[in-house]
Amino acid sequence: MSQHDNDQVNGTPGVRRVTVEEAALLLGLSGNAVRKRLERGTLRSEKVDGVRYVLLNTDISQHANDMPTDMSGDIALIQAHLDSVNEQLDYLKSVIEKRDEEIRRKDHLLAAALERIPAIEEAPREPREEPETATNLHPSADYQGDDAGQEKAKSRSWWRKLLGE
Repeated sequence: MSQHDNDQVNGTPGVRRVTVEEAALLLGLSGNAVRKRLERGTLRSEKVDGVRYVLLNTDISQHANDMPTDMSGDIALIQAHLDSVNEQLDYLKSVIEKRDEEIRRKDHLLAAALERIPAIEEAPREPREEPETATNLHPSADYQGDDAGQEKAKSRSWWRKLLGE
């Protein structure tokens, strides 16, 4: 403790003058908490030679009334926050369940559509008319002199004809 620990303030017994840091240690608070109490006026102080001193009763237990001992308010706030978080969690669970249900429904529709695709492919095809090819338009272009050559020219794919294969 400092040299001012036992100083009586203006001859008043039972009051001692301590620095902000010493008051914080004695009261079990932080230095900022002591400064805030000084600002609010819940603790008394005086300034001597540019240094702020806190005036404490020598019976520190009198300052205990300033200390928050009832935590029921804090517990109520924590419980309210927890209830709010639980409500949000329940809401998000319901949103996820709805989306899962929608995804299952879409999967079912997609599976049903995919089952129909082979049936569509297996449907009998009507004979198509032969498209006009370059050989049909210009018989001299790919003429080999017999019917077999013309059939071969007709059966070749267009890209083979283009590449000259």
